[in-house]
Amino acid sequence: MNGAEYAVVGSTRGAHIIALDDGDPHQLFRLDGAVNGSQHVHRDYHTYKDYLYTVADQGFSSLQIFDLSELPNKITTVYDSTYPIVNAHNIFIDTTSGHLYSCLGGLSIGGNRVSNDISIFDLSNPEKPELLLRDTEIPWWNFAGVHDVYVRNDTAYLNTQFDGLVVADFSDLNDPKLLGRLTIYPESGYNHSGWLHESGEFYAMADETHGTRIKIVDVRDFDNIEVIALFGSETTDFSIVHNLLFKGDSLYVSYYADGAYVYDLSDRENPKLVAFYDTNELIPDSARYDGCWGIYPFLPSKRIIASDRQNGLFIFQLLEDQDVKTFDFFSIESNLIDREFFVNVDGPLDRSYDFHLYNYSGQEVGYSLLDIGRNRIDLSSIFANGIYFAQMSDGYQKQVFKVVKGEWSTY
Repeated sequence: MNGAEYAVVGSTRGAHIIALDDGDPHQLFRLDGAVNGSQHVHRDYHTYKDYLYTVADQGFSSLQIFDLSELPNKITTVYDSTYPIVNAHNIFIDTTSGHLYSCLGGLSIGGNRVSNDISIFDLSNPEKPELLLRDTEIPWWNFAGVHDVYVRNDTAYLNTQFDGLVVADFSDLNDPKLLGRLTIYPESGYNHSGWLHESGEFYAMADETHGTRIKIVDVRDFDNIEVIALFGSETTDFSIVHNLLFKGDSLYVSYYADGAYVYDLSDRENPKLVAFYDTNELIPDSARYDGCWGIYPFLPSKRIIASDRQNGLFIFQLLEDQDVKTFDFFSIESNLIDREFFVNVDGPLDRSYDFHLYNYSGQEVGYSLLDIGRNRIDLSSIFANGIYFAQMSDGYQKQVFKVVKGEWSTY
């Protein structure tokens, strides 16, 4: 905006506008939400032309529209009303049609709040959205609700929670068409979010269910939508994906407690890990949603910004000449252990390697430096039997293995 780069970061208070360009990232403005407080933990944002559109999904949180055209000097509120959007979990703007899609919340219709799975608004006047269509007006609509949506040229890819992926054509709002569905697929769960590759031929999809991996979906034939690749962080059985976006052949992923990840999808059926950063020291847990919440790779400078629920804003630069595509310096000989187990390190000699042991609650209970080659880790009687997480690091990457301490017999 006006030759400068900014980050928009949400909090329980509202939106924070962070200036990024002077080497000292700092908050320029705080835009308080219509409602705020410790219970208001989910907000979503989208920019269109010179405007920022913001929603939240708790309470009567309204749609807020801010004019950013006078940054860095001024931000002007041009719209803040619970009519027609009372609250929403996510929004997406199809810039080709100028339509805003609102997901999973409430609308104000005839003075009453009514539930909303999906609704579409016209932004011909960016400061005054006009309701065009809602799900109750779609004859074939019969889904649990839309958590998120990606739209290109009026074709919408809708994440319908436990009803899977739905693809629809909204080019004629008087006659919207159901194009295809994917309801049965490997590691299905709470169908949460997705992003279409620029080719339009395949789509990355995330189920917000612990232990499920990222899916690459072939969408060339809407009558035969199918998953063609499964991959993920592989750190623990509890890892969980939140959001993911394509930029070119690179897929950028906010991976909750595992951090921020970048994958190379130039071979769509064989994704390769390019880079990752653990934004949060917490170990993935089966009941928690901590860590990296959002990621954004579209800044002109090619910097990547990511938000973490506990640790705030991160700013990254992906090195153009990086040639490390896989990270497999560490291995363990067995994850079933009694008094000891062995970690093998096979990496560059000019790095230092360390070992951290966490119990099932995420508390660190052990630490050791590692040498190149075979390392013996002593888990003597001071450690109770149970599940532990062994984390190894070389200062650039981390790998986590689940190990189980007990009394094991070999026959």
